[in-house]
Amino acid sequence: HHLAAVHSPRWLRIAREVIAAFTPDVVHTNTLVGMTPAVWQAAREAGVPVLHTLRDYHLLCPRTTLQRSDGSECTHPPLPCRVLAGLKLRRTRMVRGVTAPSRWVLQRHLDAGAFPAARAEVVPNACEAIPDALPDRTGRDRVRGVFLGQLSAHKGVALLLDALPEVLADSDCACLDFTFAGVGPLADRVRDLASRFPGRVAYPGMVTGQVKADLLRAADFVVIPSVWNDNFPRTMLDACAWGLPVIGSRRGGIPEVIRDGREGVIIEPDSRELVAAMKTYATDHALRLAHGRNARLHADDYTLVRQAERFLELYRDLAATASRRSDS
Repeated sequence: HHLAAVHSPRWLRIAREVIAAFTPDVVHTNTLVGMTPAVWQAAREAGVPVLHTLRDYHLLCPRTTLQRSDGSECTHPPLPCRVLAGLKLRRTRMVRGVTAPSRWVLQRHLDAGAFPAARAEVVPNACEAIPDALPDRTGRDRVRGVFLGQLSAHKGVALLLDALPEVLADSDCACLDFTFAGVGPLADRVRDLASRFPGRVAYPGMVTGQVKADLLRAADFVVIPSVWNDNFPRTMLDACAWGLPVIGSRRGGIPEVIRDGREGVIIEPDSRELVAAMKTYATDHALRLAHGRNARLHADDYTLVRQAERFLELYRDLAATASRRSDS
């Protein structure tokens, strides 16, 4: 199954047909799962430059997370994984431009020898929508923390479930409520915690659209306790757009967006630091509100217009370079 991710004759044929029909100036890939680097081969044969955006660690790790089954970071991959990664990385020579939402993920691939002939740039994710007006959070009697995302161990949900009871039991944090939103393998543990703290811990399941907007409007801070090197969790941008400070792990691309002491608090993903950060936001209203104001201002650095302009610049440069090469 994993070796089939290296090359696909079927996708080579499909990509050749599509490129011949549309004659693109640039091919931009965002994931190769299922398609394989055969798409890059078809573009190279047609003289079309390829831009690839890294969304995970698919090229380096069969799990795409660089984590072992026990959740620990995989710093010394076993031989089969090294062989598979080597076969994939060899094909990155066909790519002329590479981007990633975070410097962390981009550099991890470059350090592994990927994309040796490519122009490398960081192009962050963008806020899908920024509300015109924010709720007034200054006079609230209750403080609500929120987790949005996959309810799995690598997202730090187990860590959060272990830390929350201590915070909720603290008399100084009697004003604190918490909502988990999402689905995943730890959903039953979340339901159990909600049953132990009725009225203070809520689990509405997966939320989207207006329900998600209402949840963020009612929130006071967001927790992103990832224990893996998260590329660029979009929840950071949801928080910034809604003027919410973030308690985030010092992992992957999280501290590139959420700056410690400005838009939030950056912690090592362990229970002690997570408990301390949540207690701080539950009790220090001035600090929490100040970080939230900074977060809303920071959202203006991540607009769709800025992201589109960055990609358009890369498209033009790659197309122009390819044209000069063909002329020569």
